[in-house]
Amino acid sequence: RRCLLMKVLICSDTHGKQDLMKQVIEREKPFEVLVHAGDMEDQVICVLGYTDYQVRIVAGNCDYGLGYSREQFFDLGKFHTLLLHGNICGGMSCNPAHDLNPLCEYAKRKGADILIYGHTHVPKVVQRNHLLVINPGSLSLPRQENHEPSYAVLNIEGDDISCEIRYPLMKQE
Repeated sequence: RRCLLMKVLICSDTHGKQDLMKQVIEREKPFEVLVHAGDMEDQVICVLGYTDYQVRIVAGNCDYGLGYSREQFFDLGKFHTLLLHGNICGGMSCNPAHDLNPLCEYAKRKGADILIYGHTHVPKVVQRNHLLVINPGSLSLPRQENHEPSYAVLNIEGDDISCEIRYPLMKQE
């Protein structure tokens, strides 16, 4: 008996420049869920129209008046997932670029298996005390050393979970 495979596309910090996100969506289809970790700076319906996949998005520090919540808690397969932008957690100001511990501790208190955040514009996938921590980086304003736009793809098959950072503009070997 085969377990259900779920593919999740994770983006963040597109800051109103949605063309590359639209290209990535077309490249990665089919997938079940699009997660955006904030600073989209647009209404998602205006950018994507109606979709055949689920969309989860939170407000970033630049998403003024768009009506997004600051955090969402939902399941991806059997994994409890906390999505937030990363500049605020539990009502307190955070700086995940300098200290990831407050975000991880908050996620564990909420019962999360997966933490997805943005804000730093630097991609990261780490395992911390049975918590999978994912930052897809930024598609429009990357800040890591190579300054390449990035996103993440999460694959879930039963109890197995894997996440990969992808760079859509880098030459594929």
